[in-house]
Amino acid sequence: MRTLRRWESAFDSTESPSERLRRLAPQVREADQAMPWWLGGFLAAYRRPGKPSLSEAYRDFAKAFPAGEIVPSVHAVRRILKKLPPAALYVGRYTGAALKAKLPFVRRDWSQLQPGDVWVGDGHGLKAKVINPETGSTQVMEVPGVSNTFVYPLRRGLGKTGRTPGQLFRQSG
Repeated sequence: MRTLRRWESAFDSTESPSERLRRLAPQVREADQAMPWWLGGFLAAYRRPGKPSLSEAYRDFAKAFPAGEIVPSVHAVRRILKKLPPAALYVGRYTGAALKAKLPFVRRDWSQLQPGDVWVGDGHGLKAKVINPETGSTQVMEVPGVSNTFVYPLRRGLGKTGRTPGQLFRQSG
């Protein structure tokens, strides 16, 4: 009954319909993103390459907890870990290519590149060693065959139909 009277008083205290709607509409609550001071200590126990379970990491964390302080419960630790993004939990537990496979996709910004700035080619190792001018060590050269990747489809289109592939697209669509 108290809530109904509060809504009625909010309705009566407003002048315009838009103000009434704004006052009576439910407010969006912000999620509490405050992290406790002990989270760094727990993550140090949890982020190990041996991938300890949460209960095992909690035992290690509780042993190293400062004397005189109240150790948070394992349920409190679980609640806090649910607030963290998964990528934050992967660091330390996974390394190298396994970590990179777990991390989210990053869309690159290609707006500053001009045509021809980036070339991708399937290179073959040349059977010669070259001295790297930066490091001074020898390395095997890679010779990418880029030009044939663009010429081959055009040559194939001419060989099959006698027309360029662009003409095929214009006539069929």
